[in-house]
Amino acid sequence: MEHLNIIIAVTNFVAIIPIIKSIIAKDYILALLIFLTMMASFTSHLGEQRHGLPGYILIEYFTILNYIDIILAIILIIHRFQMFGIMLMFDCNFITISCTAILFWILAIIYGNNPYCWSIFHSIWHVLAFLILDATILL
Repeated sequence: MEHLNIIIAVTNFVAIIPIIKSIIAKDYILALLIFLTMMASFTSHLGEQRHGLPGYILIEYFTILNYIDIILAIILIIHRFQMFGIMLMFDCNFITISCTAILFWILAIIYGNNPYCWSIFHSIWHVLAFLILDATILL
C-alpha cells in the first residue's frame, strides 16, 4: 500500500505549472516559494503514516517535514494575498476553484480513516491548490 504515499507525493508536481509561469513572469521569489512548498509536501507525504498510510521513506522525519510543508504553504498564501488582497475575492475562477478545493479538503477529512478515499481526495486537493496558485500569477 506504500504506492499510495508515492501517488499522493507525486501529485505535488502539478506545481511545475505555476513554477514555470512564475519564471516567465520573472517572479523568482514566487517560483522559489512554490518549489520549496512542493518539495516539502512531496517529501512529507512519502513518510506519512496517518490516515492508514504505511509510509514509504523518511518516516522518522514526517512530523518535521509536515510542519515545514504547512509553514511554507502559509507563507505562500500570505505572499499571494499581500500581492492581490481583496481583488482575488471577486474573481469568479478563483472563487470556483477555491470552493472546489475546500470541498475536497473537507472530503479528505471526512474520509480520513480510509486510506484510499483520503488519498484520492487529498491528491485532487493538491492539484486544485496549485491551480488556484497558478490563477494568481499574471503574465
